[in-house]
Amino acid sequence: MFLLLAHLAAAAEITVYTQTPEAVSIDGVLLEYDEASLLLVARNLKAGKHTVKIESIGRKPITQMDVTLQQSERVDLVYGQRTLGKVGDGLVGEPAVTAGYAAVPSYGAGGSRAVADGMGGGVTMTVGLPGMPGPAIVVVQQPAAPVAPAVVPPPPPPGPTPVDVVFSLKDSFDMSNVYVDGKRVAEFRTGDQEKTVTLMSGPHTVEVKDFTEFHTWFKGTLNVTPGDALRFGYGEDGGAEVYNRPVGAWVQK
Repeated sequence: MFLLLAHLAAAAEITVYTQTPEAVSIDGVLLEYDEASLLLVARNLKAGKHTVKIESIGRKPITQMDVTLQQSERVDLVYGQRTLGKVGDGLVGEPAVTAGYAAVPSYGAGGSRAVADGMGGGVTMTVGLPGMPGPAIVVVQQPAAPVAPAVVPPPPPPGPTPVDVVFSLKDSFDMSNVYVDGKRVAEFRTGDQEKTVTLMSGPHTVEVKDFTEFHTWFKGTLNVTPGDALRFGYGEDGGAEVYNRPVGAWVQK
């Protein structure tokens, strides 16, 4: 009797909580899953060093860890993402540390239920699959709730671009001067037909005067848009117009 009590007093425990079911053995002895939990418990261990090994269901090695126990000591381990680590310890008989993981409800063969995992997602668990030896547990991770995409502000509008503007006389004898935004940019004398000026895209004030600059023939707003060279034709008696842009590119004042 005294020997039995002494043996029990020296017993230690190792708990292993697995996020996915794997083959878990301690000192070569395979542990069995309980239908109500993903927590494996190795009881009545001797004080000293023990080897905890994780293998796939097909018994391919994944990882392992050596654990040294004192008398009546319990060490809690957790396995997930191919990593085995220690999460807590205590005395034999105290609850194991498994915070943040869901317990599996108990079912008969083929039963399943979706439960929260306490970590923002969910798991679907099935136990007691027919045709498999012993209780089997299948865990399928569900994706967490989608995160709303970040709001990306629209790109700023493109800046002004240079555009060639061709000023063309309807009558080559209409000697004149062309002003853009108050600056003279072209002079037409007898025989001149057209002059090309490079302007930045956007609205510009265009004024056409006779060569003496005593009289203004036309004045208005020219809306220069990117593209091929803009052609602006005018004459003292023929008026002014834009040939290759939509109506409204030239607004006379």
